[in-house]
Amino acid sequence: MVTYKLEYYVDDEDGIRSISVYLDVTKISGYLIPEPSSEESWKTINLFYEGDMFTIVKQDHIVDYLQKRLLITLLKINVLVGMKK
Repeated sequence: MVTYKLEYYVDDEDGIRSISVYLDVTKISGYLIPEPSSEESWKTINLFYEGDMFTIVKQDHIVDYLQKRLLITLLKINVLVGMKK
């Protein structure tokens, strides 16, 4: 288990705000970083986690983790494809 502290956006009767949450990032099944053209895109990431989607504040530590995880996945795919040749 790898737990990260993330800032989760909540939209309720008090308005839009962020609260701290701790998530096991190994359970992230996908993510979406909005296009740069979006006004809010520079500060949010959508995470798919245990069947739900969470909008979180874009922070360097989670972006670094997701990029490394993507790279590892791509390398594994490349190795598997190379083994089939």
